[in-house]
Amino acid sequence: MLLKKKYLKSPDFLIATSEVLSKLATFIILPLAGLVLSTPSFNIWSLVFPSIQVLSAALSFGMPTFVLRSYYKDDEKEKKMMINQVYNFFLLIVLITAVIFMVIMLLKIPSAFFRWDIYVIIMTSSFLLIIQQKYQAEKKGFQYLLQSLIWRNFFALIFVGAVVFRFRIGLDSLLMILLVIQSVLCVWGIYKECLPFVLSFKRDIQVAIFKFGFPLFLIGMLQYMVSINGRFFVYNQGVENDTAVFSIIQTFIGGLNLLFVIFVRIYVPKLFGVLSGIASHDSLNIYKKIVFPLFEILGICILLFLFIYSSFYKESFDDMIFVLAPILIVGQFFYGIQIFVSDSIVYNGHTTKLLIINSVVTFISLALGFLLVRYCGVLGGTISVALSQLASLLLIALVARKLFKLIVGERFFLVTLVRISLSLLLFSMVYVFLGKTVLISILLVILIFLIWKFKKLLTPSFLKENNVL
Repeated sequence: MLLKKKYLKSPDFLIATSEVLSKLATFIILPLAGLVLSTPSFNIWSLVFPSIQVLSAALSFGMPTFVLRSYYKDDEKEKKMMINQVYNFFLLIVLITAVIFMVIMLLKIPSAFFRWDIYVIIMTSSFLLIIQQKYQAEKKGFQYLLQSLIWRNFFALIFVGAVVFRFRIGLDSLLMILLVIQSVLCVWGIYKECLPFVLSFKRDIQVAIFKFGFPLFLIGMLQYMVSINGRFFVYNQGVENDTAVFSIIQTFIGGLNLLFVIFVRIYVPKLFGVLSGIASHDSLNIYKKIVFPLFEILGICILLFLFIYSSFYKESFDDMIFVLAPILIVGQFFYGIQIFVSDSIVYNGHTTKLLIINSVVTFISLALGFLLVRYCGVLGGTISVALSQLASLLLIALVARKLFKLIVGERFFLVTLVRISLSLLLFSMVYVFLGKTVLISILLVILIFLIWKFKKLLTPSFLKENNVL
């Protein structure tokens, strides 16, 4: 009992808990916004909120990771000096981006996204990522959890309150609330973590930060374009309801990423152990046997949640669920497969190859998004997302083909893809010919069966034999 209480208070447990709560809060914010914002405001928010998440990480220039690396230095004085240089570098990023933003504002480019409040939210979010990583490096689990709860979960609770008490929030008010929350956290972070601050630019360290962060910045920007281009092109079509429905369905299907986020935390250290020669690649085969049954279970849960959400939305979009969701689920499958080998590229130091892959995928994604949305509307946007993820998988599998064959295997990939695709096609046919009620009943029966099957698989002896525990 004492050991259990000690574990619950440990920094690692508090940080892991805050990560789970933060991811869940971020996931529900967009669907909840669809219930409290007007359709035009929601369409802008559905682009702005994901943009804030990705751009803040990109503009942090890899500094959160650089901070973590600095804490492995033995010299305490050198450690503090490195952290101070990170703050100086971030100040430089703020000044440069502010000048760029001012030029854009002076050019008066017509857009709903070039706003000072959005810019400040992105930069304060970047700073909070650095502070959060500092908390993790110093094992300050409680501070990490507190910042996360105020930053993400408190903001999500505002949406929950708006839905429960049925009052609408304007987009400007929403952005102001987020700006105030992040500004307060930044002021507190500066007061507690950054003082005393010394304004000095040591050239060698600044260059080291730049060299470390610039490739990550480029990759982050490319991934941002890939993640947002489908919504952006659909938004530019000017059909407000289609844009909103596409954003909602894509967000729900994106919930499958929660599975992959947890999986990566467990899997990547094992992968690195195999690549370093400590363990055999056979020890990794078990993970695909666990992850993809969970993928199927979570996929069915998301389909059921979409039907429930549709009944509360302004206008039901049941008919759109089985037009868009199956394609997006297959796209998420492609994304999940590539995770098994993608980190091997980073481990082997081939960041240039990774940058080239992301560049090619971005070009393909933008071209597909522009053409398919133009001629096929929202369905084209959905197809472009799935095809972009397929292109990414194929390129990564090509670069790490030997490891792909050993860990995933072409047969497993094709069999699982066919099974998932045929299941989704069957669900669509049931919905069209037998109706929503029959489909929901079938989904519930299949869900119970899959959970039972998975529980039967996941015995302690099975996990122990395969070195999962």
